[in-house]
Amino acid sequence: MALRLTDVLGVLGHQAALLGPVLLVMLFRAIWLYARKHRGRLWRTDGRTWFLLSFFLPVFSVFLALSPFYWVKLNWMMPAYITGVIWVMRCFPKKWRAWQQGTALVIHAAMTIELLWYPVPVKSDDVWLGWGRMAREVRIIQRKYPDHFIFSADDYKTSAALNFYLDQMVYGQNIIGKPALQFDYIGTNVQALSGRDALFINSIPDLYTDDDEHRFADTLRLYFRDVRLVDTIDVKKSRKLVRRWLVYRCEDYRPPVSLENAP
Repeated sequence: MALRLTDVLGVLGHQAALLGPVLLVMLFRAIWLYARKHRGRLWRTDGRTWFLLSFFLPVFSVFLALSPFYWVKLNWMMPAYITGVIWVMRCFPKKWRAWQQGTALVIHAAMTIELLWYPVPVKSDDVWLGWGRMAREVRIIQRKYPDHFIFSADDYKTSAALNFYLDQMVYGQNIIGKPALQFDYIGTNVQALSGRDALFINSIPDLYTDDDEHRFADTLRLYFRDVRLVDTIDVKKSRKLVRRWLVYRCEDYRPPVSLENAP
């Protein structure tokens, strides 16, 4: 497993944005002071402190230790801060509280601007824009192809969003023989879809480098007799293109051979 120091910096950066950089630094400072005071034996602290630490330190330290090897998501550490923030306020110098409030205000103002006007594009599917509009467009497109099942293969996000908005089963990348997280455990028998036609909804995270997404769609021909681009779903904000999905019609599904069905 390779070390990825940039992921550590990324985790520290988004946790600093979540908490405020001053509060995050104070948390590390408090851990250091308490560890030095008790010579690393934090369980020797008083009962109230130990109670708070027991809910904060395991979650915080485990995910921090994992960050050099795996991308830790923004929200994974959040439960730790319920008691962690209460604990750190005991040794939070008053002179730094104004700095914490000021930086938090700046961060919240910047995030409000991003949410309302989206000046900085997010080149990822981890974005809040366009999911409802995309689902409405997929519903309209499906009227032309009423017997087609729907699937996506961008990990899980598009499939999960469509399952939320549409009153039908939308499949994940297990359709093309890849691990599909929750879609592997909700009773989806892809073998039962053999011979059917499908609509493949392909998200374009980076609007300016979509060649890889077109090439990925070509791999669907391993599982379908024919694959053709039939529509494009564009989402705009303030007349600016911010999201795009490509819609492919895939004919005659040939499921991947599972180990259970292999000769």
